[in-house]
Amino acid sequence: MSEGVPLLDVRAPEDFVDVHAKDAVSVPLYTPISGFSPVQMMRRVVYAANGMAGTELNENFVADVVAAIPDKSEPIVVMCDSGGSYEATATSGLEAKKSRSLIACYLLMQEGYENVLHAEGGLRDWARLEMPVVGEDIEAWVQKAAMMP
Repeated sequence: MSEGVPLLDVRAPEDFVDVHAKDAVSVPLYTPISGFSPVQMMRRVVYAANGMAGTELNENFVADVVAAIPDKSEPIVVMCDSGGSYEATATSGLEAKKSRSLIACYLLMQEGYENVLHAEGGLRDWARLEMPVVGEDIEAWVQKAAMMP
């Protein structure tokens, strides 16, 4: 990785606090469901029934990235936890593995960022390659990540 290339972590803020790539900037792609419309309430119920916290696309994602990394011509590396892939994998069938970082890359390219790079394998591969990570709960995250494909 070149010195000075911004790393953009698009995971949830609490995940970022637990562990993240050293010098990464946190701009979550998704945020907790915030409204109380019937649709939003139903989404919360469905997520809760599946043991998950409900999220929705962060409406301020692009604006937050522009504020944090305003130069749209410089390289930017985008990562999430697993990274996704551009190609089909043994577990994804005929399609690539969709991820938060790939969605973020797409949104940033649409916004005019010219050199968006995707960290395939995400933070998990970053840590497996012994790249520097920091955070409040690194040990627990490393144990959890080791059990995931």
